[in-house]
Amino acid sequence: MKRKIVFVLIAMMCLTACGQRKKAQPAAQKSSAESVAKAANPDPSDPYQALVGTKFKDFSMTGMDGLKHRLSDYIGGKAVKGKKKYVLVDFWASWCRPCMMEMPNVKRNWEKYRSKGFDVVGVSLDGDPLAWNMAVTNNGYAWNQLCDLQGFDSPAVALYGVQYIPWNFLCDENGTIVAVNLRDASLSDTLAAIYE
Repeated sequence: MKRKIVFVLIAMMCLTACGQRKKAQPAAQKSSAESVAKAANPDPSDPYQALVGTKFKDFSMTGMDGLKHRLSDYIGGKAVKGKKKYVLVDFWASWCRPCMMEMPNVKRNWEKYRSKGFDVVGVSLDGDPLAWNMAVTNNGYAWNQLCDLQGFDSPAVALYGVQYIPWNFLCDENGTIVAVNLRDASLSDTLAAIYE
């Protein structure tokens, strides 16, 4: 009986988030922008809240094309006239079940808002290049993808203090982080507040 209870508890933890260290999943972050603040549901106890309002930190990784790319290649710069340039930096992995469950939501929002200036940069924590490539190709994740095949030992993970995946942050056109950990409806609501 004890074994069954332990197994159920472990399974529940794995379905919540995949991580190096298991932590409770924080709620969506507050934005410094009024439109994002209305959609996000901030949790004052969220340890990532301190990132909101700061500039993103740059790093480089290999893209699907086999070349090195910097995060700054995608974030910042001038938006196309009449569009608001926001970029979601999404940490995930093909082996992470919660990540793969969240990906259709990311894809749906990317398809809906990309013509208005929204983009996604996937940062995979895969260690197997074939698994990473298959997940991207087979599921049609056509946005920019980066991976250094180092998993949770990646310098990008240390740079942002990523403790679990899926985890993400949203940057505006100035490179300022305006929200973190946008999942499920909080991603859709935040983007609707920005673009509609």
